[in-house]
Amino acid sequence: MLNVTLYTRKDCKLCDEVKEQLNELQSKYPHRLVEVDIDLDPALIANYGQIIPVIEVGPYRLKAPITPQNLQMNLGAAFDRKNQLEKLGDPEYQMRIKKGKNVNTGDRVSFWIAKPVSAFVELVYVVLCWSAISCADFDEDGRRIARQSHLPNL
Repeated sequence: MLNVTLYTRKDCKLCDEVKEQLNELQSKYPHRLVEVDIDLDPALIANYGQIIPVIEVGPYRLKAPITPQNLQMNLGAAFDRKNQLEKLGDPEYQMRIKKGKNVNTGDRVSFWIAKPVSAFVELVYVVLCWSAISCADFDEDGRRIARQSHLPNL
């Protein structure tokens, strides 16, 4: 199965068209689609800016405008390349595939640490939200009243 990365952003009509085209090609070229919103990362905005959608399939990259023919040609090339590498038994390719399937000690430690840290952050968030709500003053109609600060103005 191929991994296809689609660099996109919200309300992108061209991106939606490319997603539809990829969906139509799913049966011929099985792939896993990963969508990356470039607006969430300034580095991605700098790299891709106004040229989205951008598709990466293996070593191949397509930039807007993406035609159905170009998309099919690149998916086919990536699919053929993957099959050829598997057929030849390229040791470097086999090592990368094996490495991607293995969970190493660093992954296990990161996961083990992330669970309690995430739970602690969620607990702090809940406590802060609860304290902000419980400390608020409300009038008899249930509207929030702005509280006067007792801190001196500096």
